[in-house]
Amino acid sequence: MNIDGEPGKVPQEELVNASDTVAPSAIPSAMTEAGHFRFQASLHGLRGLAVLYVVASHLGNVGFSLMPLPLDAIGKVGVWIFFSLSAYLLTSRLVERVRVGPVRGEVLSYAVHRIFRIYPLYILVLLAHVAAGDMTWLVMGRHMLLVAGQAELWAIPTEFQYYLFIPILVLLPRRAGIVIALVAAAGSMAYALVHPEAVTRSAIPILPKAVPFLTASAVALFAPQCRRNGLLAVVALIGLVASSVAFREVALHGSLTRWMPWVSLSISLSVAGLMVGLQGPGWLTRLFGMRWLVWIGEISFGVYLLHLFVLRVLTPLALPAFMMGWLVLGASIAVASVTYLAVERPGIRMGKAIGGRLICWSRNTQDVATP
Repeated sequence: MNIDGEPGKVPQEELVNASDTVAPSAIPSAMTEAGHFRFQASLHGLRGLAVLYVVASHLGNVGFSLMPLPLDAIGKVGVWIFFSLSAYLLTSRLVERVRVGPVRGEVLSYAVHRIFRIYPLYILVLLAHVAAGDMTWLVMGRHMLLVAGQAELWAIPTEFQYYLFIPILVLLPRRAGIVIALVAAAGSMAYALVHPEAVTRSAIPILPKAVPFLTASAVALFAPQCRRNGLLAVVALIGLVASSVAFREVALHGSLTRWMPWVSLSISLSVAGLMVGLQGPGWLTRLFGMRWLVWIGEISFGVYLLHLFVLRVLTPLALPAFMMGWLVLGASIAVASVTYLAVERPGIRMGKAIGGRLICWSRNTQDVATP
């Protein structure tokens, strides 16, 4: 999630190394001849849409609004989009990296990137929670060890669980990786059908929530080529909108909970189709590539973690609901922009530097070991 210089445009040097935001390497149009990764603005825009889902839902839950539509209870649709994007992009990138670099060094670099991408801002937010009296130092320690996840923080340990699984899929033969991802997705779906209430529970265990991750990784490994990307993107977006409406209905009516696993699967497939469809030209690709939406995608991690603090601070203003909604969103974007530039970007660069050294070390030791 890096932007420098011209708004909405990411410097090529950082894009090659920011492992969660580069374009999927399995897509030829997203690759340079040297195997480096080109920026896909539309996928950043999709990430921006994901965090807008979350913010709009939390605003709706307290009676605020961004538009005259009921947007409460849809936050986890945005989280599912995050899960799918992370799995798709990280799997794609690691597949390509292990093809051109030393496997051990690339996997170590992948792990370092994940830590330095997440933890700098995560620690700052945990300290803010302690200062606000939301948690004790002991609870903060448990969050840092990824064995606790209160409120909006639950998604971070869940994602880290899947980060551990991606190298396994990537290092297997391609067909085996696809089969294992699909079988694991079927297993997660089966568990969710037995325990449908666990699908949307804000809890750390990944098993009932693994379908979006695994579906996206399977698509990344399969690397489908679509000649009609624009049509696929439109159909997938319609599916996502319909799934979002269904998600809200199921979430608000306990008697419909048994349908949540199927809604989750529908969201996962829609997002997977949208990610592939947005790789090609078309009006939706241009729409998702708008600079303001791309920027929100760049800073989406900060918006996700900080918007509830902003909401808490601004709620006493007691302005009209519509005005409060846009004020909270604007302030959240402003605060997240500052933390991105001051905290996240330095962390990404440090992870890049350490990861690069690990790759060089692995390559050098490999050369020494070769007679």
